[in-house]
Amino acid sequence: MSPLSLLTTRQLVLGLSYSAIFPITNLIGGGIMLFGIVVTYPFMPLAWVGGMLAVSLMGSESAYLFGAFTIILLQVFLCMVIWSTLKARGKKIEKT
Repeated sequence: MSPLSLLTTRQLVLGLSYSAIFPITNLIGGGIMLFGIVVTYPFMPLAWVGGMLAVSLMGSESAYLFGAFTIILLQVFLCMVIWSTLKARGKKIEKT
């Protein structure tokens, strides 16, 4: 059973949308770029590492946003899977 099978379609879409906020606002630039950083702040430390890893592996600075997006996406999905698992366990405990 895949961990992503624990998530609904709505959760998958919300996770993808949330993860795309940082790269999209950085592509737009200007004052909206700060909005993307603030909204995705909890995931930024590892996103920066992922972006730098992508830059070093691909040899291009344009790969930074792809790496950051990928790491934010993984973190968001991991949080959602853990939340869904704990929520399901709580329901099982209440029924017994």
